[in-house]
This record gives sequence, C-alpha cells and structure tokens, in this order.
Amino acid sequence: MIKDIEDWRKAGEILESVFKNIRSNIKAGKKIIDLCLQIEKKIIDMGAKPAFPANISVNNVAAHYTSPPADLTTLPSNALVKVDIGVLVNGAIADAAYTFIINGNKYLHRLVKANMEVLDSVVEIIKDGIKLSQISRFIWEKSHEAGFGVLVDLGGHEIKKHVLHAGMFIPNSPKVLRRDRKIKEGMIIAIEPFLVSSANDSYSIHVHDRVYIFSIKQKLVAKKDRFLASIYKNFRTLPFALRWLISSHYGSHKYVSILEKKLMYLMSKGLINGYPVLVDAKGNWVSQFEYTVLVKKSSAEVLTKIKL
Repeated sequence: MIKDIEDWRKAGEILESVFKNIRSNIKAGKKIIDLCLQIEKKIIDMGAKPAFPANISVNNVAAHYTSPPADLTTLPSNALVKVDIGVLVNGAIADAAYTFIINGNKYLHRLVKANMEVLDSVVEIIKDGIKLSQISRFIWEKSHEAGFGVLVDLGGHEIKKHVLHAGMFIPNSPKVLRRDRKIKEGMIIAIEPFLVSSANDSYSIHVHDRVYIFSIKQKLVAKKDRFLASIYKNFRTLPFALRWLISSHYGSHKYVSILEKKLMYLMSKGLINGYPVLVDAKGNWVSQFEYTVLVKKSSAEVLTKIKL
C-alpha cells in the first residue's frame, strides 16, 4: 500500500465536499471569479490547500481557464461548465473534474452522460500491469460507441506527492501515445476523458494571449530570483494563479501589469511554465470528467468519485 494513503483519501473527501458546496452556484450570470474564490476558500476552510487554481472552462474552452484579477466573465445562459479542482493534503493531491449543464439540449445531456459513463467504465479495467495503450484505446472506443469524438491531445496523468503531472501521460486516443508503459500497483493516476460535441475527434489549441496559470519548473530555478523564491516557498512546483499573487504577500491590484510583465519575462527565459487557455480547434463544445485513482493488484480505488 502507498505511504500516507489516508492523506490521499482525505484530499479526495474534501474535494467531493467542495463539489457539493458549489453545485447550486453553477448558474447563468454567476461570475467565474466568484466561483474560483468560493472553491479555493472552501478547500482552505477545510484544512487543505488548492493543488492548483480552480479551473472553470466553458463550452469550447477545454481547460486552463481560471479567472485573472478583476475578471468580469460570467457563466452564459446555455453552457457546458467544466469545473476542475485540486486539493493538497500534506503533499497528497486529489484531482477531479465534473461537467455541469446550464439549459442544455438533449444532445448535450447525452454527451455529458456518455462522458461520465466512459470514465466509470474505464476505471473498472485499471489494475496492476495494464498498459497505457489499453486504457487509451478503451476510452477512445467507448466514446465513439456512444457517438462522440475525443480531444486526442489531452488526457490523464500520473500524480506523485507535491507533483501534479509526474511524467506519465495517458491520452484519450492510442493514436497519439508516444511511449507505451505498464501501470504499476501503488501508482496514483488521474483518468481524464475529454469528449466533444461531434462524432469526430478533435484537438486543442493554445490561446497564447490568455495565460493565467503558471508554475516554477524546478526547485533550482527558484534560487535564481528572489521573486521566484517567494513563490516556491508557497507553491513549490505546483501551478499557481496570477490572481494569487495579488494579495497581502505580493501587493495590490495596482501591481497586476507589473506582475504580468515579470511572469512573461520569466517564461521567456525558461524559468517558469505558462499554461495558456486551451480551446477546441474545431469550435466543438467540450465535456470533461476526471477521477484520481489508486492502482491496486487487481483493481483501482477511486479516491475522488464525485457523485452529485
């Protein structure tokens, strides 16, 4: 059994409580920044920390949208709202996503239902020794059997203590798998099918002028800059939001432009990662569900099974 498994389970329990807490607030006209702040505050109030900024990605936005400072964006009257949340407990990370529907038609309800069923069914085949290609092929085939394509370039990942993306990538299509590997007992992995509102596969593109999430590449990088050292002290190499830096620790909103320039400069020097907003290249609406699971000898334990 993995060390400190109770920390991983506690993170998952907190994450489920957070989803239940925000469910009633997913409605037209709600400010996205208010949702982000509510999610992150709830995590902290429950004795944990956000493992990354709350992601609220709407319609054709697939991932990486968290509100920038003073964001005025609201949820539209018709929407697929993907809420992706991470909880950190003593280094253990729970990562899960759920897609909410605002005034959706029957087709969108079918899409979301299919996405949830694909995730639930793929978890049943995960165990020690299964190959990445088997997981990817299962996701792809089940999605297409339901009549929907996938975002081929996005998918799940391995998680380690204090490391959200620990190297192993689990794509939603075996066609883009670069290196096949076996899943081993004791691994913590996130399974993350992205389905699209089309029978055909699609892919995401980066919106390079919308970067609101960053991370320090490695600990050694932090030693090169006092600003980075202060960030590393708070977040290590986990993702952080631009708006998180607008606080009593780093200054007021009048420093937003200065902080943006500083972060972009550090990105250009290769000292930090930036995560541009991702949108569907073909304009499809995107659905996303995600669990964090513990791989066992002959099965997988779902640590973040969100049932609302």
